[in-house]
Amino acid sequence: MAILISVVIGYQGVAQLRPYGGEDFTINLVAVSVLREMGVLTTAIMVAGRSGSAFTAEIGVMKAREEIDALETMGMAPMEVLVVPRLIALIITLPLLTFFADMMGLFGGGLISLSLLRKRQPRHNCRPRSVQFRNRSPPKVCRCVPSAAPTLPRTT
Repeated sequence: MAILISVVIGYQGVAQLRPYGGEDFTINLVAVSVLREMGVLTTAIMVAGRSGSAFTAEIGVMKAREEIDALETMGMAPMEVLVVPRLIALIITLPLLTFFADMMGLFGGGLISLSLLRKRQPRHNCRPRSVQFRNRSPPKVCRCVPSAAPTLPRTT
């Protein structure tokens, strides 16, 4: 679910930002929106929907079968036996599920950004720090070898 939502956010981000030349910010848009809002929100909605309805249904069936009355007769508190362990399990697993949803959302956003933007990372820095252009403008096309820093003659 997080992958699909981040793909939609990335696709819409590229479509809306491209006319203004800001499609490079789509990656930041996806990262911020997934990490701050969407990952947590989708995880909470899915866990609340699935776990909340399952807990309610199971406790309702136990009430109908009079199992809760049997727990009270045995001297056990039904709240401590039935509800507290499930809440502890949710407290432990919800951050893990949120982390997983965030990672999957970033993965989906990265895939759609990569496929829509089609940008390659540069292999090396075009102008090493050792190169200084004195009294000259830098060349328009810089083809330097990353292993050897070119030296330019000084013109005075």
